[in-house]
Amino acid sequence: MLELNPEEITYIYDTVLYESVPEKHDYKTIQHKNGNRIAIFLLEKEFSTEDHTLLKKMMGASQLHEEAYSIIALTQVSDLMAVLVKWHPETVILFGLTLQSPIFQLNRELYKPFRFNQMRILLAESLPKLAKDDSAKKQLWNNGLKPLFNIQ
Repeated sequence: MLELNPEEITYIYDTVLYESVPEKHDYKTIQHKNGNRIAIFLLEKEFSTEDHTLLKKMMGASQLHEEAYSIIALTQVSDLMAVLVKWHPETVILFGLTLQSPIFQLNRELYKPFRFNQMRILLAESLPKLAKDDSAKKQLWNNGLKPLFNIQ
């Protein structure tokens, strides 16, 4: 077997082969209190004052105070996975977002809570779409929020 001396090899490769570039993930924290284990993710461009009011009503009906959850507005859908890893909440509600990346696709039904990577996750339509669709709101409540938060 051929043994190579590290000093001899350094002259072979004089070009940088790999350089770690820190990624910037652009998001805005709309509401947060340290220690929150519930995170709501949505797209910033789809979040208005009316949507915030609707969200407060839904969370209030779920018996959650505003201090109990964080709202994170992403500027790009592609930042979701990285921001999820950074925050790593116990419970995640995604409005208008899906868990997809170039590496994998996680196809799950809307309004049905599931577990993934030690997180409870609920997928839902975007808030503007929910505001216009009473049957979707009903499904979110009955099939999604009630089981997610153990509401009888």
